[in-house]
Order: sequence, then structure tokens, then C-alpha cells
Amino acid sequence: MTEKYVELILRHKWATVTIAILWIAIMGAGAKNLTFTTDYRVFFGDDNPQLMAFENLQDTYSRNDNVMFVLAPGDGEVFTRETLGAVAWLTERAWQIPYSIRVESLSNYQHTSAEGDDLLVADLAYEPETLSDTELERIGDIALAEPVLVNRLVSPHAHVTGVKDVSEATEQLVARCRTHTDVPVCVGVGVKTPEQVVVLMLWYVPAMV
Repeated sequence: MTEKYVELILRHKWATVTIAILWIAIMGAGAKNLTFTTDYRVFFGDDNPQLMAFENLQDTYSRNDNVMFVLAPGDGEVFTRETLGAVAWLTERAWQIPYSIRVESLSNYQHTSAEGDDLLVADLAYEPETLSDTELERIGDIALAEPVLVNRLVSPHAHVTGVKDVSEATEQLVARCRTHTDVPVCVGVGVKTPEQVVVLMLWYVPAMV
């Protein structure tokens, strides 16, 4: 049977080539209609009860996706004027990113201290370029004693820190980050379920659980 097909093709080789070219042209003409979407909603029907409940929750409380910008200083020291200055600069710029609803970092962490009967609340590292060595050491001691900061915004050994952007549209934020850097983008803060990992894979973004 195979030999007959081969003989037929060889006997009508020019007709076979012409038909193949026409077939490729027809298939190529339809390729412009092919699209790729990273929207996980395509896997659910419009009347899917779980999807409807999830969208209702998002409409009520907004989305709460997190993107972490990680800073690893070359000298391995987070609590320096240069590194905290970079953190403050990135924190301010992150507020300008579309869809951002909150930005968290060492520079704008609200630290509470007491003076007599008064409670003072201020940024932990305000204007870090002007801080003295003593003030830098104090800020480091405070940050490393805060459970809400350690392993979240600063490593226990104070060699890595980060700026967390809470966004209503992580996919668009990741795409925007990629237009400014070729450093790999990885989304992991708040990822807890297999379904969330699948969504990130659809964006071609590595996921950490």
C-alpha cells in the first residue's frame, strides 16, 4: 500500500507539489485568526458556579495579587545608605505602576515607637541617604526583630530585601516588568494552590509555592 502511494506521488510529482503549496497557503491564511490568551476564564463556562463566586468575590474586595521586586546588594548588606536608598527609590516608583493598590518595603514600613505617653508612627527608613551609621544599625535591629518583615521583606541574615507591589492585575504588571529588564520574573508571594500555579504557567512565569 505504501509503495502505491509513493509511486502515485512520483508519477504526479508536480501536481503533488502544487497541491501541497496550495494547502499550506490555505492553512497559513487562517493562521492570522489564531490567538493566545492567558485568561484562565477560558477554561470555564460563563455559568460555572465556582467562577461566578470567584468573580463576585473579586468585584467585592478587588484582586490582591503580589509581585516582589528582589534586591540583592553586591556587598551582602541591606542596611546601608545605598541599598536602603535604592529600596526607597523603587518603592516610590512602584506606586506609579498601573493597577498598584499598595507597595510595601523596609523604607515605608510603619514603625511604632513610644516617647513618654505618646506613640509615634513613622517610616522605618525615612530619607536613608541622610542616616548615620548608628541610625542604620538601629533600623537593622528593628527590622530583624519584626516577624512581619523577616522572611517577607528582608532575609534573616539581612543580605536580601524586596519591595512588594500589591496589584489588581499581576499579569499586566509582569508584562510591564519584562519591558524594562531581562532579569527572570518569578511570581511566588501568595501562591498556595495548584490552580494558581497553572495560571502563572499560562503567563510563562515560574511559580514558587
